[in-house]
Amino acid sequence: MTQAVGASIHWYWWADSNAGPHNVRQDDKLFYSGAATNNNPAGYTITPSAGRFHYYCEPHRTRGMQGTLYIRPAVFSRTATSFGVRWSPGTNETGNRFDVRYRVDGGAWTKWGNNVAFSAAIFGSNNRPVPVTAGHTYEVQARSETSTDLQKRSGWSPSARVTT
Repeated sequence: MTQAVGASIHWYWWADSNAGPHNVRQDDKLFYSGAATNNNPAGYTITPSAGRFHYYCEPHRTRGMQGTLYIRPAVFSRTATSFGVRWSPGTNETGNRFDVRYRVDGGAWTKWGNNVAFSAAIFGSNNRPVPVTAGHTYEVQARSETSTDLQKRSGWSPSARVTT
């Protein structure tokens, strides 16, 4: 499933008594619904930041209850010389620090921000990280991590793309 930053994701627990208790856990616990239970019929909802998040149901992982969320940054406020990129909805439900990178016209990835706490920035403003000019494609990716353990992080998000 691919969504843009700002979309909520919801898991429903099956009411099948033969299935047993359920939960949702991301590999590095960037999100975690808690111990498996039958007592949460409402399920579990998050509004994730940008990244690639593998998740699973702890009791049923070997039975195929697992998947991956792909959350791409959202683009806003496009002008001829800049555009905004939001990599977090500000909820901190899937991390509170972010690595952000970009590339131009399919070139090499370049770091834009590392372990940043803010959730968005304007690309091209004051020529940062580079000037935005006509006739180019700019891509931005982000990944989420926690300030308490920067090695616990998501994979890189799908790209947000802007062609000028």
